[in-house]
Amino acid sequence: MAYPLIQSAKEYSRLLEFFREELVDDGIMHLGEGHSGVNQLGGVFVSGRPLPDSTRQKIVELAHSGARPCDISRILQVSNGCVSKILGRYYETGSIRPRAIGGSKPRVATAEVVSRISQYKRECPSIFAWEIRDRLLAEGVCTNDNIPSVSKSV
Repeated sequence: MAYPLIQSAKEYSRLLEFFREELVDDGIMHLGEGHSGVNQLGGVFVSGRPLPDSTRQKIVELAHSGARPCDISRILQVSNGCVSKILGRYYETGSIRPRAIGGSKPRVATAEVVSRISQYKRECPSIFAWEIRDRLLAEGVCTNDNIPSVSKSV
């Protein structure tokens, strides 16, 4: 379905109401059922929690049908920033899933990494942490994805 051109404010209001009713009927949008707040657009949210997958999917579907992010924001009552962040992540990774909340990063200071850092420190006791990181990357011991914070490993 192509996104229709909106000719008047009245048409726009009818379109907004249509989408809201459709989303409530489909169980995608809930009107104030135990949520912790209402945003400036009138949408409900749970502070600090990611947007439900169903709403994320609807954002992507509306974008694919030609809707502009600002229109998607109004239709789904989600902030422009949230819509942009979800679409950006979707275009970059193909995923609508949110990133992990909290938790700890996996420990990357393996025995080999710690051994190399110790070797660098023996060779040059005044070596800077950024120099150690550069050497770990240059020598292929680590990648940008798993390079440790050297201060934690020394």
